Parts: sequence; C-alpha cells; structure tokens
Amino acid sequence: MRLLSALTLLLLLTLPSLAGVVGVSGQPTAFPPGEGALWLGLEVPEDNVAAVSVGMRPVRPLAVTVRQGDWGAQTDVTLELAEARGLLPNLVLDSSGHGGDMTGRLDSLLLGWTRSGVEVTAGAARSGMGDVRPVLQVLLPVKTPVPFINDTWIRAGIGGVDGPMLGAGWSPEPGRMLSITWLRGRGLVAGITEQIAGDDLSQPYFGRSRQHDAGAWTDIGPFMSPGGALHAALADQHPTSDRVSVASHRLGLPGVSARLYAPDLRKWKRHRISAAEIRRGTRFERAPTPGNLAHHWEMTLDATMEVEAGPRGYPAASRASAGAQLHLLPWSGLILTAEGRVANAGNIPPPRWYPPSKGRDDAALYLYRRFSLDRAQMAFAHAVTPSLDVLAEIGHLDPMYGGGGGELRYQQLTARWSLGLAAHYVWKRPPSVETLYRGSGRTTGFMNAGWEGPDGGSRSELSFGRYLAGDLGMTFTLRRQFGWGLELGMDATATTRTSRLGLSVTLPLIGLGQHVDTLAHVKVRPLAREYAERLDRAITLSDLRHTAGYARVVGDWDRGFRRR
Repeated sequence: MRLLSALTLLLLLTLPSLAGVVGVSGQPTAFPPGEGALWLGLEVPEDNVAAVSVGMRPVRPLAVTVRQGDWGAQTDVTLELAEARGLLPNLVLDSSGHGGDMTGRLDSLLLGWTRSGVEVTAGAARSGMGDVRPVLQVLLPVKTPVPFINDTWIRAGIGGVDGPMLGAGWSPEPGRMLSITWLRGRGLVAGITEQIAGDDLSQPYFGRSRQHDAGAWTDIGPFMSPGGALHAALADQHPTSDRVSVASHRLGLPGVSARLYAPDLRKWKRHRISAAEIRRGTRFERAPTPGNLAHHWEMTLDATMEVEAGPRGYPAASRASAGAQLHLLPWSGLILTAEGRVANAGNIPPPRWYPPSKGRDDAALYLYRRFSLDRAQMAFAHAVTPSLDVLAEIGHLDPMYGGGGGELRYQQLTARWSLGLAAHYVWKRPPSVETLYRGSGRTTGFMNAGWEGPDGGSRSELSFGRYLAGDLGMTFTLRRQFGWGLELGMDATATTRTSRLGLSVTLPLIGLGQHVDTLAHVKVRPLAREYAERLDRAITLSDLRHTAGYARVVGDWDRGFRRR
C-alpha cells in the first residue's frame, strides 16, 4: 500500500503542466491560476514546519484551495465576478482562511490589470478582526543574463494577512515554480508549486479508452467518447431505408437516439460530407428502452488515495486502497453491483462515541479494514417518460450503510436544468460482518436541482435535505470533465451542525477491451465526521443520464466523426 501511495503521487507530479503563478497562501490576488488548472504546493517558513496545499479551478468563475493551517485545514475561495475585456479589469472576490481562527481570515474585493506580463492587483480587504485595509500587489517579469534561467519574476504588495510582502520566483519549466518570499508577519517562506492543465489530459493517461461495443444500442461509459461510440455504431450500419438510427444508453437507462439520412451515412463513408453537415440533418430524441444489450457486464479497477488535511507539522489522516467494481446487466434496467477493496490507512482518529454512531464518527473502524466488501446491491433504472426517470435500489449501498430507497429525476432532452428527489431508509453495517445493526435505522433524503454546462463537460447540483446523522442542510457539488479524460470535482456542505469541503481528482488510465476501465483517484476530504455526511452511492440518475445524455453526445459529435 505504501508503494500504491507513492505511485499515485508520482503520477500526479509527472503529468503535463500549465504555465501560471500561484501566490503565497493568504495573499489576495486578482489573477488565480487559469481555468482547468490543478495545483499542488509546499511552503516552508522560517520555523521549518512545512504546509501542503492543493487547489483547483474547475470552471472559470471559481477557484478553491485547501491548505494546512496552524489549527487544521483551511480553505481559500476565489470568485471571478467579471472577466477582463479591453481596458476593463478583472473583478474578483477573494475569501481566505475559512476553517482557521479569525486572525487568518481575509475577504477582499479586487481589480486586476495585466499588460506585457505585468500584473497589478488593487482593491480593499476586510480582516477577520473587522479592520479594513487597502490591497496593492504588483508582479513584474524579469529577464536574466543566465541562459537557462528564464521565466523569473518579482512580486511585492501590501494588504495580505501577514502584512507587506516582497518575493521572487523562477519557473524552470512550464507549470513548475520555485519561490522565496519575505512577509512581515512570517519571515522568509520558500515555496514549490506544481500545476497541471486539465485540457492536456482530455483523454485517458495512456491514450486508450474502453472500446465501443458498436451496437445499435451502444453503452457509453463516463470515460469514453460519446460521439465516437455512436459513430462506431453507425459504421456497422447498412441501411435499407432512407433513415438509420443509433441510440445511446448507460447501464440500461436510455440516453439519446440519433436518426439521420441514409444517403448522408453513405457519403460519410466515402468522405464526401462533413460531421457538421450530418449533425444538422440529424434528429435527436430521447432513446427508447434498449431492446438488446451489446454487453452484459463491465468492471472498473481503481487506485485511490484519500487524505484529510490537518494542522501543519502533523501527519495527515489517509487511506490508500485498490478496488474493483463490477456491474452485471441481466437485462435492460436491472443493475447488479459488487465492489471490493484492499486498503491501508493511517492516523485516522478513533471514534468519540460508542459505535454505531449516527453518521461517520466511527469511520476508522471501517477505513482500517485491510479487506472489505464495500457494496453488494441491486438497482432498477427506467425512463417512465422521455423527461422523467426513476431508480430503485436495495442492498449494501455504502461501505458503512445498507438499506433501500429510490430516486426520481426530471429533465427534458435539451434542457440544461433538472429537478430530482431521492430518499433512502438505511441501517449501519457492522465493520466485520455483512449484516446490519439492529435498531440503527434512519431516513435520509434530498431535493436536488441540477445544471449542466453547454458542452456537457461541467455540471453542478444543489441539494437540500436530511443527512445521515439527522442534521439538515444543503450541499453544492461541481464537476468538470475535460473531454473524456481528467475530471475535477468539489463539494461544499453546510448543515445545522457543521460544514465541510471536499476536492476530488479522477484520471482514467487505460481501457481494456470493451469491459474494463482503470482509474486513479485522489480525494481530499474529511474521513471521520459525524455530521454533514451523505450516502456514497455507486449509481445515481444524474450520472446515468448525463453520461449518455444530449449535451455530451452532441458536444462530442463532430470530434467523434473526425476521429474515425
């Protein structure tokens, strides 16, 4: 397991990089890293107690960083309210230090101008103690006479949490940055930052997705090209009428049906028509329930690293694991799922209350298991109408809970918004046997409102409801997938008892045949918390509908034709 942890981190550090500058923590700036960036940083101040940070900017308006503070994990959030256009500056709202004490909080409203590599940030900030201060920061690129030292800069400013600052940095190669900064409140701070560009990882890391099944009803996985899957199915069609149809589905739940003219298909096979011309003549509808499935099983193999950031100088709670998830599809709509895992955990806090707890306070009893059967369940998914889907499931739905429940979801074919309702009644599972704790039953449920980006690459959801421990609150989730490769995710929860934030990175590695995907996961999130915890469900209508849905299929249609 130590080898697995090292390989996961090494993979992240050797991915393609992105140019940009990440500032010292607590220093407001109107220029966060570019859209689609993922970064990992290390800061070493004068007291030699290092702090690690990880952040991402999944969509342009939002950047989030989680870092080690003096008292535990802290979160910095940057919202871009207006993008620079012509002479107009960036308008950015920056809020840092969430989760720490009030002396480390700083909320800033900033304007940013850039020209010829020079960046100027100006604005006003309000500290956690209530005082208002001006903010001014300048980043100036510098040319040096040394041939191999390029991309250097100096930075100076006032208004940060630690007072005035003066620093310099060097980027030995795009995306890899070294810096040294003096801050009045902290002294000298050395920093190392690695950035990754999501657009450079729009395909599986080793360049090969799971192969298309090329059926008239073709299953589209989350890390497959939806346009390529439908076009592979079209290539095997030999129409005898003036229309030909292919349809997508995900684990038996209908996706999109594409009906196009047979003469256009013949011209495409002879390279006499473009993808855009075919798309304009194609009629897209909600697909019918698949009459027959081209394959009846699929498997996902993953290497996962879960980390909970703690105070700097203290070891982080973590678990490294390798898992296998199997889906069996006896017929359309019926999904049998099993998932097993081998793991190694460390530094996870013991339960504060006698188990079984209501939420996940006793998670250490489960995460420390070397071998576990995380899921064994049966689900049925069906499209009641072209806009209304239903899902019912029963079994061990979560590594810590078993029970049953259902979900309803409404979304019109071309609509970017959706509404849903999910409710479950579950019992706590003992960590050592595959049974249920008697008397531990509870109800959990949520109302969901979702939104998809225009190209199907990003989606968000706002959920209101009752969590496992009985607390009430809401959760905002955001996911951004680049092509059919890297996926960045974040979730923020606030309830009547507490709040929490989680970040996730999923990178497909390689597809094996038509049935097996391999993935690498990294998750930064609380590992053992009583409140603000939901079921970790393997199958949701949002995932099924989005994966084979209209936005992804049409957004990838032209590229799928060009890749044939």
